[in-house]
Amino acid sequence: MTKISFVGRILGAVSLLTLMGACGDSGEETTQLTTVTTTTTTTTTTGMTSETPTTGGTAALTDPGMTGTTAGGSGTLEPECGNGVLEDGEECDDGDGNGDDQACTSECANAACGDGLVGPGEECDDGENNGADQMCTAECSLASCGDGLVGPGEECDNGAMNGDTELCKSDCTDAFCGDGLVAPNEGCDDGNDDDADECSNACVPASCGDGVVSLDEECDDGNDDNTDECTDMCTLAACGDGFVQGDEACDDGAENGDDAACTAMCANATCGDGLVYNTGDGTEECDDGMNGDQDDGCTDMCMTPACGDMYVQPSLDEECDDGMNGDQDDGCTDLCLAPYCGDGFVNNGELCDDGNDIPGDGCEPGCGDECKFVNGFLWCYNDDACGEPCNQVCAAHGLTPAADLVGWFNAQNEPAECQTLATAFGFPGTSMNSWTYGCLEDSGGDHTNQTFVGNLFCSTYSGCPMQHLTNMDQNGNPCGPNSRRSICPCE
Repeated sequence: MTKISFVGRILGAVSLLTLMGACGDSGEETTQLTTVTTTTTTTTTTGMTSETPTTGGTAALTDPGMTGTTAGGSGTLEPECGNGVLEDGEECDDGDGNGDDQACTSECANAACGDGLVGPGEECDDGENNGADQMCTAECSLASCGDGLVGPGEECDNGAMNGDTELCKSDCTDAFCGDGLVAPNEGCDDGNDDDADECSNACVPASCGDGVVSLDEECDDGNDDNTDECTDMCTLAACGDGFVQGDEACDDGAENGDDAACTAMCANATCGDGLVYNTGDGTEECDDGMNGDQDDGCTDMCMTPACGDMYVQPSLDEECDDGMNGDQDDGCTDLCLAPYCGDGFVNNGELCDDGNDIPGDGCEPGCGDECKFVNGFLWCYNDDACGEPCNQVCAAHGLTPAADLVGWFNAQNEPAECQTLATAFGFPGTSMNSWTYGCLEDSGGDHTNQTFVGNLFCSTYSGCPMQHLTNMDQNGNPCGPNSRRSICPCE
């Protein structure tokens, strides 16, 4: 390639301008011509230079920077890349410093990433082939694992987030189950294909319910059905595991026992199984297998013999046993004995039965209910007679009238005291007045089928107690129409 130096081109231009001036009109002043010798420097492709002098050219002595006529016509001189002068159309010109690996290229253009030239600060430049997925990135750096760009040969690249315990490993390959490295989406990774060890082939820690029998598991059917052959604890079904399986009637786990609701054989406790169920809700006192003997110490109800168990036990002196039904007049009392006076139960026409034969305690001997202790005195009546004054009423009970006549009077002469007596004997009301004998009597009437008739009479006459000792209204009249019954304090 031949290049003409800048000086040669200027001198040639001057000669041309001089010649043009000499050829003007005859009337014009002739311009002095000067012969200029120009030298053409030829640069060969080998780098050698040679100079060829040219003689005979003339040019005006003008500024080399002037415009003039060029070989192709008149105009501005063409710029030359590499002359060290920044001319039109050039981005830069560092002269001999130009180069494809320099800041100013051989084409006088500023080096830039993507121009296909590896310039200063660039590791590479493949021009249009630069890219995030290429060997040379869009920033003209060589693709490398860890740069955050997935380059050729890389499966992934998360930059600083790469790591052997990350989804993108340190070598820019994707983490996968079986690589021996535990990634964020894995529970474990032992790098083998043994599904029965501590880490499954799905990189999940072995656990009961995963369907794989591993570690200390007896079984693993992958479900939570505890009624099949494998429990959700991954143990084989067995009596005592707390789950009812197979032919088991029950299973309370550690609470199973021969004295419990569920026996050690996982059967429901029942009276007659020979096992005494007496814990928790168990009420068995004994269990002899329900042998039919109710007086051998254990009945067929698995209870020790007792009155009220519906079985008659001669060993307990029982005469009967109706289960202690509360009916004392049905032929069998709650003592498991036939009714009798003194058994404490009112039956067979008894008026009372306090279980003793002490007179004056509210129930007289013989099971009567004719005396009551009220207002400090024992008040009695004779259920078998009417028209009797107090000496006769008390005598009927083996007693005598109270000696304290004033106390007798004061125990019934106030409305409240009279009402207390009326309530005790079941009267509907009271009648108070200065009765001669009415301290106490009932109203007159027919006593044929009644104990008392009408209201209870109480007296405000202080002499009444003395009068009532030997007399009364309807004195001597037997029970029937127009009769009265006395109530008297006895001792």
